Amino acid sequence: MNLSLSDLVILFSLGLFVYLWWLGKAVKERAIPQVKQHCKKFNVQLLDDTISQEKTRIVWHKGQIKIKRQFSFEFTSTGEARYQGNISFINQKLETINLDPHHF
Repeated sequence: MNLSLSDLVILFSLGLFVYLWWLGKAVKERAIPQVKQHCKKFNVQLLDDTISQEKTRIVWHKGQIKIKRQFSFEFTSTGEARYQGNISFINQKLETINLDPHHF
């Protein structure tokens, strides 16, 4: 079996895409329990027990190239109004969790 350079580039690109997708899925699975814990700490309820990925981008962080992933979620403090929150990771390390201003 002879592989040309273009075949190798395609295989490498496909492998890289699958690897990055797999890492993104792992980060999302780590994020959900952290969001639940953060919501519990501030006496709010995570709605739908889900988060959605908003952005994935390459960033320059502390002198290195890293992947930043941002997720959003909805929560409630009163049971009636929905508020937005977000969580971001650089590579697989938690960077920030933010909750929009809400009623208590």
